[in-house]
Amino acid sequence: MLSLTIQARLRRSGPIVRFVQRSGKPLSNRRPMPHLVRLLQLSHRWWQEMLEELLTATQMASLHRVDKSYVSRVIRLRFLSPNIIEQVLTGE
Repeated sequence: MLSLTIQARLRRSGPIVRFVQRSGKPLSNRRPMPHLVRLLQLSHRWWQEMLEELLTATQMASLHRVDKSYVSRVIRLRFLSPNIIEQVLTGE
């Protein structure tokens, strides 16, 4: 019989359960989540559009046929810490 011991624990992240080392880093090679990358891209694009066209969140919502609160939530992603953005883009 073979026995393997690792210094890790299970950690839930939404519906996903992962092994995490004591240092807090995952055991597996992670990839960026495509939907989060798309949201970051959208936040930058919409922010630029708001600046260039001098649009409000309400006008953006009407233009893109989404709810004003959705526009506000997406735009806030534009101002995330560079460290958080890097972690999203590297899949950490």
